[in-house]
Amino acid sequence: MINIKPFITVETSTKSYIILFLIALFMLAANPFKGETVAPMDLLVKYPGWQNSGQKEAYINGERSDVLDAKLPIWISAKRTLYNGEIPLWNHQRAGKPGLIFTNSLLTPAFVVFAMIPDDALGFYLSNLVNVLIGLVGMFLFLRLFFSHYASIFGATVFMFSGFNAAWFFWAHVDTAVFTPWVMYAVFRYLQSEKRQDLILVTVSMLLLNLGGFPMVAVMTYMATAIMVLLLLVSLKKSFKTWFIQLSYLVAFSLLAVLISLLFVYPLIELLEWMGGIGYRSSGAGFSRADFALFYNPDLYKAPRVETTFYVGLLPLLFLGLTLIYALFKPKFIAWFGLLLFLYALTISFVLIDIDIIRAIPTLDSSLLTRFGFLLGLSLAIVSAYAIHTFMKMFDAKVWVLPLVILLFSLQVYQQKSLFSKFNGAVDNNSFYPQTKSLDYLQKTLKPLEHVMADSGFLIGGTLGGYGLNDWFAHSFHQGQEKELLRKIVHKPFKTPTSAMFNLAQINLDSPYIDYLGIKAILTTQYSAQAPLEFWHNINHKKPCPTLPTNKLLQPFTLKKTYTTKGISLHMATYSQAHASSDVQLTLRQANEFITTVIVKKESITDNRWVDFLFATEKTLLQGTYTIELEMLESKDAKPLTVWSNIGEKNEPLLANGTKTNLSFQMRFIQDRVLNPKYTLLNLEPNIHILKNETVNENAYYLPTLDTKVSPDYAPIKTTHFSNTKIEIEYQAKEAGWVVFPMHNYPGWQATVNGKEVALGTFLHTMPAVKINHNSVIILTYKPSYNKYLALLSLIGVLILLFLAFYYRKKDSNS
Repeated sequence: MINIKPFITVETSTKSYIILFLIALFMLAANPFKGETVAPMDLLVKYPGWQNSGQKEAYINGERSDVLDAKLPIWISAKRTLYNGEIPLWNHQRAGKPGLIFTNSLLTPAFVVFAMIPDDALGFYLSNLVNVLIGLVGMFLFLRLFFSHYASIFGATVFMFSGFNAAWFFWAHVDTAVFTPWVMYAVFRYLQSEKRQDLILVTVSMLLLNLGGFPMVAVMTYMATAIMVLLLLVSLKKSFKTWFIQLSYLVAFSLLAVLISLLFVYPLIELLEWMGGIGYRSSGAGFSRADFALFYNPDLYKAPRVETTFYVGLLPLLFLGLTLIYALFKPKFIAWFGLLLFLYALTISFVLIDIDIIRAIPTLDSSLLTRFGFLLGLSLAIVSAYAIHTFMKMFDAKVWVLPLVILLFSLQVYQQKSLFSKFNGAVDNNSFYPQTKSLDYLQKTLKPLEHVMADSGFLIGGTLGGYGLNDWFAHSFHQGQEKELLRKIVHKPFKTPTSAMFNLAQINLDSPYIDYLGIKAILTTQYSAQAPLEFWHNINHKKPCPTLPTNKLLQPFTLKKTYTTKGISLHMATYSQAHASSDVQLTLRQANEFITTVIVKKESITDNRWVDFLFATEKTLLQGTYTIELEMLESKDAKPLTVWSNIGEKNEPLLANGTKTNLSFQMRFIQDRVLNPKYTLLNLEPNIHILKNETVNENAYYLPTLDTKVSPDYAPIKTTHFSNTKIEIEYQAKEAGWVVFPMHNYPGWQATVNGKEVALGTFLHTMPAVKINHNSVIILTYKPSYNKYLALLSLIGVLILLFLAFYYRKKDSNS
């Protein structure tokens, strides 16, 4: 039988909480009194779209774009909705999605704090601080059931700043993870004390966990709790009847938490059904055997990666071994819990058993197994606290013990702080979605259902949601038919099943679907008055050609027809230099007869960009064979420069110092760009352009039939009311037809025409359409059918919880 003697009443002290608070401040390392916050804005201002914002931040990590293009835009939008006196049931960004779905993390203490503070940068700092304190205090209280103050503080720090939590710090993963120790604390308290009053904390902690926003972390928490309960079954000497009653109550109060959260969990089920499921996802293969090195070397892949980081420092690994040795001789429940939890997490994350067995475990057939790095951190926090506690108890009378523990703790904090700083750091408040002239203009002029598109200079689609700008390509779930529609506007826009990032050249500016989707503005950092005319460009099979200046490069090519061009563009690379170290000269010849020479200044040649060699006057190039010679004018001490080249050229290969290669320049001719007259070109700041679509000018449009052979007509539409869940427009014409709203046709939207409820049609399998006969008032209202039923169930659950809290408190006080 495993020995178990926890403190039934947790003894704490103000000193412990002060230490935890100071640890939180130290790890975040931002000073809000000096206008600093903690947010991934170093990544944002690195992109060309913000080059005129005046904000510069030291670059920290590039793997936090989801926070910028999804989480924060949703939070900011919900906050503005609340400030307008509405409940954020619906979010008009991302072409419209449910607002109070639990995966948005709007039902967390972190968001509550963010929403309470008008300043977004300060609010986000305080929300992160609150998250850290919740996690630290929760783990401290759980460990304090078994260990001393110092050991519990040590373990709480290991947990809260474990590799998983450090890597996913800004995500819903941590919004959820901070409640893991609270669930274990509440469940253990109840099973140990047998006081039914403790069941209230069980329900509350599980409710907060369920609503945290990331289901997989909640699943792992329940797995860890189940292991703890099973171990308690063999540790606590109780009768079968006692256990049966206690576990029955535990299950009942767990289900009560589920009942209360149904109102916010069901929308996820609805969303997945609407988009056709997530069949594209399957469980990842987990870590490889080589990844064992990540336990002691977080820089195994040159820099820590979000998906592969579970490092917690070196000391917990030492404590793991010591705990195993000591537990074999003097078995303790908490030690064996930590060891078994570590073994379980290790088995899953490193796939130490048949993968089919793992996939047979509920929820693990479509989850990334590397996420079990979270439980590795949790288990190592437990064994660390156990080792420190045991060590201090063994040498309790020695004066050197406490200084040594403080030294070990300092080393632990240093290692975890070093890792944390590779993912997260302090930035200036002014860099929190900083204003630019272009963004300010769009914020002031665009209507709610007038959408934007932005090229890769503005990061991933959805990032501009932080400014309240609506984007069909925003990082989110998309229906299959919706994706096909978006692909008719942009060639291969999606980098992942849910995120899009593309260049201006990939956009079909003449696509009629731009008008159908209500895209009012295209924001770009890549617009040029010149346009590509002819390509020699194979993006899938390319490599750098031999570098300048050590090689003389000569590229022959043949024209089979006559072209009129303003110049030649080459895809060049500077090997991470800010720009080329020398001006570059291009010489064009036809059949060895000189045509022209073009010199491009070194400052205009930047890394992995197309460089335009513009002729002094437009040239007409007849059919025939030509050569391009490329050289650096200042070859002495010049740093390497290259041109990206296609691989596999046999007929007219590039010559490097006279030697044939199997390459050919990635190049194109340039002509004056002919812009579709529906666009107005705005250049409000250097190097940033807005293509303003003058066709789109309202929140809805008229079509005589649901046919793409006719153009949308915005003229007869007037918006009279627009709010979070209600849109009212007037159709001011006599012709019958359809009014289309450029947003998702999502379950829950209902329509009335002149006060009479009508069925919603669908345009392009994506957008809601309302049939009208003549001058009409159309009202669209969001009333999800499940709301009244699930709201009632959740309310009943809350009332039951409040009643039981009062009842058990009174009963326990009387007894």
